[in-house]
Amino acid sequence: MPSTKQLRNSPVILKMTGANRAFTTNVIAEEPDGLWFSGGGLVGELAHAGLPVGMKSPAVFLPFSQIQWLMTENQ
Repeated sequence: MPSTKQLRNSPVILKMTGANRAFTTNVIAEEPDGLWFSGGGLVGELAHAGLPVGMKSPAVFLPFSQIQWLMTENQ
């Protein structure tokens, strides 16, 4: 099982609390309480939920308490 540090710059499939579906994004950094993700599908999901997202290249922090599951390549 990879550590959170090993997930940096890796594509993952993520399901977060409140989202209707899982989506693909990239982990760009890790903190003790959660992970930072590149915008991509995550921003689309936030916009679908009605949150205003007008940034060109956002980074989104999700605390571990909001991540239902996360899938990555087993190496």
